[in-house]
Amino acid sequence: MNNDDHSQAAFDVLAAAVARNDIGRLEVVWLPASILTRSAMTPHRLEASFRYKIVARDMSTGLLRKELAQVLSSVKVYRETRMADLRWGVIFFGRNGERVGAVYVAKNGEQGAVNDIPCRLEGGLLGWLRGIFKGLDQFN
Repeated sequence: MNNDDHSQAAFDVLAAAVARNDIGRLEVVWLPASILTRSAMTPHRLEASFRYKIVARDMSTGLLRKELAQVLSSVKVYRETRMADLRWGVIFFGRNGERVGAVYVAKNGEQGAVNDIPCRLEGGLLGWLRGIFKGLDQFN
């Protein structure tokens, strides 16, 4: 298994959990790109320093899970060597409350991370994230 396979496999675990309805809670965090930082936002720093957070406490029903499953199924992940400046985070928790994993996206939507693995992302994840936080960027 090469590095691309590992990063895609880690992503696929999360996508499959959403599709199977195994995700109990979802947290989405965002730090707008207009907010300057001294250094690039890593997964840990983003989760500690976000500006906005939306929590879906029950992912078992509703349109959000279906939309997310569809978006995740379209995403392809490729291993990168360097971590990007991350601005979006989607954190997945199982029905038992334990963290399953996370996907992070840079402001350009093309770079990110799966858990702590730097990646290039292809697909509609950034558009979905922007839709969730639509209108909030006008307050920054």
